[in-house]
Amino acid sequence: KKPQLSRNKSPTGLLSLEVCDNDDGTYRVEYTPTKPVDHIVNVLFDDQPIRSSPFIVPVDASPDGKLCVPKNTWRAVRKSADDIDGENKQLCGDSVELEVDTSNGGKGELTATAHDKDGDAVDTFVIVDKEKKKSRVVLPHTQKTGKYIVDVLWSGEPIKGSPFEVDILDNISAEEITAAGDGLHEGWTGVASKFNIETSKRGLCKKEDLKVQVVLQSDNQVTISSPTPAIIEDGTGNEVCTAQYTARQGGVHMVSVMYKEKHISGSPFRAVQKQSPDASTCVVCPSWLPESAGAKEGKNKKCEVSNILQGTPITAAVDTSKAGVGQLTGTLYDESKKDFDVLVSAAPTADKYNATVPAVLEPGCYSIELFWSGKAIPGTPLKFNLLHRLEAADISASGDGLVKGWTSQPCSFVVHAKEQGLHDSKKLSVAIQPEVTAVSTKGKKSPPKLSATAVETNVRDNKDGNYFVDYQPVEASDHLVAVQYEGKHIPGSPFRATIQKTPDASKCKVSPSQGKASGPRSGAAPPPPAA
Repeated sequence: KKPQLSRNKSPTGLLSLEVCDNDDGTYRVEYTPTKPVDHIVNVLFDDQPIRSSPFIVPVDASPDGKLCVPKNTWRAVRKSADDIDGENKQLCGDSVELEVDTSNGGKGELTATAHDKDGDAVDTFVIVDKEKKKSRVVLPHTQKTGKYIVDVLWSGEPIKGSPFEVDILDNISAEEITAAGDGLHEGWTGVASKFNIETSKRGLCKKEDLKVQVVLQSDNQVTISSPTPAIIEDGTGNEVCTAQYTARQGGVHMVSVMYKEKHISGSPFRAVQKQSPDASTCVVCPSWLPESAGAKEGKNKKCEVSNILQGTPITAAVDTSKAGVGQLTGTLYDESKKDFDVLVSAAPTADKYNATVPAVLEPGCYSIELFWSGKAIPGTPLKFNLLHRLEAADISASGDGLVKGWTSQPCSFVVHAKEQGLHDSKKLSVAIQPEVTAVSTKGKKSPPKLSATAVETNVRDNKDGNYFVDYQPVEASDHLVAVQYEGKHIPGSPFRATIQKTPDASKCKVSPSQGKASGPRSGAAPPPPAA
């Protein structure tokens, strides 16, 4: 009797069955599972389950190589596990591997075969990680350069991307690597010096095998122990990578670029690092001040507005010995902001400059701004008032000491130089000389001559444009009072002061007459002024 077969049950419902009678007392039952889950099969005879029925049938997913996915490109079996440039390129002698995710490929087996460019078979082996459902295909110790073809199969079906091409490249030596860029030859302190590391065999050089060391070299060619840190970054285009460092001091720096502990072509390089311009370290010494404020301390302090006479040389000396390599420029402008040229010249002393103002300026208020490589020098602008230059004709004098006086008594007068600041006290001079008349043995008088001995004078600056002058004559005679400015007599100079002998009552003799009171004689000299 033909057995009764119930359809197998599954989460998706009943599946269709096909029952074939083998005509020998046996039957063949066929059905097609649609899901990789357990199926229940009930077999009944006369509506009764046969022995062991129902049957539990585990159903696995059918192997599907297209659902097996490579996790990355072929990589060298190294500590870093980095592939070259993210491509299927590796170095000769490396063992290379490909990781494959088989979790969605169903139940199957991963196999691989490979051959080189000459068609010769290459050994491969597969490492299976059942827990993570991942496998690795390994080409051990490739001995030839060129392209390798690797077929990776999942239960005989190619996985996604198979067959694979793996490019095995020749190793590169340090001599085949070059470096180029300004950072290998020159730079500025405090500014990053950069250069590129290049190779004609793109993709062969590993960044982790490169090392850059920068050290400052002293005058006696001995390197200083503390190296300057260098940063290596991934490059673009033909550069393997870029490198940069920042010098802390000026001087010769030796830049060593090494690949696998060996110097590349041209290494070590000699880079001259110049001190970056630093306007804050410039020291300015204006010529119109005795000494620049703060110059001893090596810094500038704000100066008050100075009064300067026309024709006076106006120069500011600038010490740049600590300011690095740069250029000194200057700007001169008046109250209306009109610009004038400032002549900058090198001083005889190294690292020092002179900034000179033109001598054709009109009186007024001016400012000088000084710059070191475009940055303003602290303490500037320097401000000054350019005053009209006083001449001898602009000066006058008044007072009794210019016309008369008494011997051994102070004589004085005042020199008027108008407004304070319009003159230079060092250029004012006062000289007083007595006239001497010689008498011959026959009683004849010769013309008066100036005495070789000048009268001592005292000149006091009243700080208001006036000068008080006093002197004490000794001889009773005419005295010539010469008042000069810049070697020229002022109006009225030389003045003639008549100096009389001071009356001395102790030398008077009195001869009283009878009946008459004595009194001053007619024509007697008036009493001298009170001291």
